[in-house]
Amino acid sequence: MSEILGLLDTNIFIDFSRQYKPAIEWLVANSESTFAIPSLVRMELVLGAQSRAEQEKIVRLLQPYALVYPTDQDAKWAMEQFELFYLSHQVEIIDCFIAAMSARLKLPIFTRNTRHLGLFQDTIVRVPY
Repeated sequence: MSEILGLLDTNIFIDFSRQYKPAIEWLVANSESTFAIPSLVRMELVLGAQSRAEQEKIVRLLQPYALVYPTDQDAKWAMEQFELFYLSHQVEIIDCFIAAMSARLKLPIFTRNTRHLGLFQDTIVRVPY
C-alpha cells in the first residue's frame, strides 16, 4: 500500500455526488494517490442516504479508501477541543474527531471546511479545489 497523503472530509464526497465539476476533476486527477477517510466521514455520508440504493452507492464510492478509526486518545482530544470551541465557533463533534485523527497521524485534511477544521492547532487543512 502506498503512503497515505491525507484524510478526505465529507464535503469532498458530497460535492462529487452533486456533480460539482471541481470535485470530480480533483478526484480524477488524484485517483492514483492514496487517501484515507475517517470512519466518521463514512458514517456521516451514510447518514445522508435516502434509500438503500443510495446507501449502497455511497459505500461503493468509498470502497477504494482506507478507513481510519478514532482511538481513546482521539476521543479525549476531540472532547477537549469540542469544549474549547463549541460555544465560540459552533464546531461540530465530528469535526473534532476528524481533527484529532489528523493530528495523531500527522496527515493533512483535504476539506473545504476551513472555518471549523482550521481552528485546531495540530491539524493541517488543505483546500483541494
